[in-house]
Amino acid sequence: MKSDILITQEIGSFRKPQYLSSVFRKTSGSELTKLKEKATLETLDLFNRAGLDNIGVAGEMYRWEMYEHVAASLEGIEFYGPVRSFDNRYYRKGSVVSQVKRKNSFHDDELSFIMRNATRKIKLPITGPYTMADWSFNEHYRDKRDLALAFADILNEEIRHLYGIWSKSRSDIFEVQIDEPAATTHPSEMDLVVESVNRSIEGITGCEFS
Repeated sequence: MKSDILITQEIGSFRKPQYLSSVFRKTSGSELTKLKEKATLETLDLFNRAGLDNIGVAGEMYRWEMYEHVAASLEGIEFYGPVRSFDNRYYRKGSVVSQVKRKNSFHDDELSFIMRNATRKIKLPITGPYTMADWSFNEHYRDKRDLALAFADILNEEIRHLYGIWSKSRSDIFEVQIDEPAATTHPSEMDLVVESVNRSIEGITGCEFS
């Protein structure tokens, strides 16, 4: 008999297959999209066979890195070079040189593909506003708080856009996971973490946030 006391779910990134990781930064367009889709379907199959209740977004095969993936879809950010994030992982740290604005959605292609192919519950991870601010150089805003709140407004806009996609074909709650890894490195700034996360979900209905 199935029990819902413990929900099994995928909550983040999953190892990318070699055929995708080896070319992720070297190719683009339809060729890269086909590889992302192939890896996503394979991961979906694995999670289904493992019996997960919630498959997240099938291991984030559409994303190379949680910060850069978002920053690359924004105006007002310039990239200067790679920095170490953890272990032997690197990301291109952006410098905010003007007002940050959303050029295009950073998750709609991923969500749309997952929705067309998943048979289990979905939870969308999204990088939080505090982490986006903490992992950026600030050359424009007055202080870190102003930058974090600017990112929060962008995430609010993105989540509303994604919920619009979700609600066109789904009637259940849209689950969103806001990731804030930078929060653990600055415990004295927890008030800003809370303020910026609350700002990013302010006024949004039809979603469940974790």
